[in-house]
Amino acid sequence: SNTYLQMTPPNYQLALADINFFIELNKTQAKAYATRAYILFHINKYEESKLDCINAIEIDENNAEAFYTLARCHFALKSYI
Repeated sequence: SNTYLQMTPPNYQLALADINFFIELNKTQAKAYATRAYILFHINKYEESKLDCINAIEIDENNAEAFYTLARCHFALKSYI
């Protein structure tokens, strides 16, 4: 998925398909959920992104990327906490 994210412009759909496949094989990888949350955020799927952030944080409570993306989702949804 990183290859697709590094393209100019990023190909979020291909990255999403790639990371979905990876998560199916590795359901305990916090980084994978955080990466999918990042992708979902960039295609305006904020609620889905929030869920993946929460999954990532439950697996690794020190995952800064997940916390950052979660905050961005709350901001985008105007659900200030």
